Amino acid sequence: MEDRLIQEYVSYYFQFDLLHPQKILHRISTSKALRINDIMSYQEYEQSVYYKQFMQAYGNYDMIGIYLEKGNKLLGGIGLARSKQEKGFTADDARVLGILAKHIANTLAMDARVEEMEDEKILFETHSNMSSIGMIIVESPAFIRYVNPAARDICIELTGGNKWTNPIKAFIEQLLADHSTNRLPTFVTTAHSPTLQKVTIHVQHAFQTQSSYPRNLQYVVYLVPKSKIASRIASHDSNKLALLTPKEWEVYELVQQGYTNQKISGELHISLNTVKRHLQNIYKKMEVTNRTSLCYKINS
Repeated sequence: MEDRLIQEYVSYYFQFDLLHPQKILHRISTSKALRINDIMSYQEYEQSVYYKQFMQAYGNYDMIGIYLEKGNKLLGGIGLARSKQEKGFTADDARVLGILAKHIANTLAMDARVEEMEDEKILFETHSNMSSIGMIIVESPAFIRYVNPAARDICIELTGGNKWTNPIKAFIEQLLADHSTNRLPTFVTTAHSPTLQKVTIHVQHAFQTQSSYPRNLQYVVYLVPKSKIASRIASHDSNKLALLTPKEWEVYELVQQGYTNQKISGELHISLNTVKRHLQNIYKKMEVTNRTSLCYKINS
């Protein structure tokens, strides 16, 4: 019975639902729970298609809608019904359910954000794992939160491949020792290894998040081997390049390989407009006005 009721509602009768959010959007901002007699008389309700063809057929009479809203965004709704033999929904019922709606909406919004963050994390790691540029995310003072495969391989090279030493930890500790501080400044430097010859190291502070939980300062260490663009970075505009975000770095790298905007879009799985936005940010940070000037600066 319940499955058939839901199926009939979703496939057809939702359009006649008198408490459907789309029909009473102007009321939801002030009332998170509305009874049928808040919007019309029971006499009018009993003459409606919704009651005569749907509610009555399943033995339901009175109903109340609960609206889950967060930040002026409607997340969902809950409908409750009672038979004609039961007591109708009261103003107190609406008040209590309205209070509960706010808590349910907060929980629902939090769960949705967690799922969103998980999707973002998977996307980030997928792209990072495919990159030949090493990336290490470190939380002050020296807690390593993330390392991509390229960073691991480069750190093994830079630390001499000592199998008894954690190469990432050894590399970060050496960076800290070189700067005699528990907080790395934003800077660009180079290192050498027998195989890679030269690696350009970029350190920049991570962007502050809007999390309500207290977090230590995070910074990102990029390791760019000579085979990519390191040899061109060390000689000029190092401080400007250190300001690029990880995604801007990927776009910058593909530009220097001669990729068109369309090819960059396909390679990084982002829209053409997003590519253009990243390029505008790169132009601004590199103090150039167009792609030609950027390519000249890369190759000069």
